Amino acid sequence: MQLGRIMIILAPVILFAGCQGDVSREGSQGKTPDAPVQGSPTEDLRDAATTLWSARVARDYATIYRFQPASYRASVDCDSFVRNGADNLFHYLEFELEDVENRDDVGWVQLRSQTALAKFADIPARSITRWETWIRETGRWRPCTPEESDALPRAPSLRSTECESALRERFLEYGQARVSADFEAMYACLDPAGRAKMPYAEFAESEAVLRILAAEPEWVEVIGNAGRVRAAYLVASADPSLSKLSPKIVRVTELWRKEGATWFRDVPI
Repeated sequence: MQLGRIMIILAPVILFAGCQGDVSREGSQGKTPDAPVQGSPTEDLRDAATTLWSARVARDYATIYRFQPASYRASVDCDSFVRNGADNLFHYLEFELEDVENRDDVGWVQLRSQTALAKFADIPARSITRWETWIRETGRWRPCTPEESDALPRAPSLRSTECESALRERFLEYGQARVSADFEAMYACLDPAGRAKMPYAEFAESEAVLRILAAEPEWVEVIGNAGRVRAAYLVASADPSLSKLSPKIVRVTELWRKEGATWFRDVPI
C-alpha cells in the first residue's frame, strides 16, 4: 500500500473518530495473581507467567480468568469464562519458561510448551517455542492481547539495539519533513523500489490531504536490516472547510528497511 494512500485511509479515522489517548466477579477456586508487586519487575513477571501457565496446564480457568484484561472481565463474569473453557481448542500438557525480560512496564516471556488439539487425541502433541508480550498495570502483570502486542516492540534480546539510535535519528528527519510539508524530503525517505513505482506528483498530492503538526517516535525496533517505529502524529485536515475540527493524535507502526548505511520507509506498493 502506498504511503500517501495510507494517510488518506487514516484521514476519516483521525478527523471523525476522536482523539486517541493512550472489578469483576472472581471464581472461588482461582489463585490470585493480582497481588501488588513485591520483588523486582523481572522476578514478578516470572512468577506471574509461571502462575498463568501452570493454570493453563491444569485447565484452571478461574485462575486464567484473573489474567484477562480488566475491560474483558467487566463484560464477562468468571463463571461464564470457566464454562466456556471446556470449548478450548488446545490443551497445554507442560511448559518451561526459557527467558524473561522487562523494560519498565513491558515484559517478554519466552517459553516452550507441549500443545495438543483438544478434540483430536490421535494427533501427537507438538512442542512450540514462543515469545509472549506482557504489560504491567497498577503493579500487576498480564499477557497482552494481540492488538496490544502489535503496538509494542519485540524483546530486547531479539533486537539490534545498538542500531536503533540511527533509525530514531532517521525518523526524526522524516518526521520534521512531514511537519514542514517538505514533500521532496519525505519522498526521498521512501525506499528506492517504492519511489520507482509511485511518481512524486502522485505522492505529493496524496500527502497534501493532511497537515502533520507534530511527529514523535514512541519506540524504535531494529532486527537486522528491518526496522519498525511506533510513531505518534498530531494531525489536522488541510481542507479549509474542516478547519474548525481539532487536531487529533494518531499512532501507527511504520516499517523501515536499511539499504547500505541508510534507512528508508518500507512501503509495499
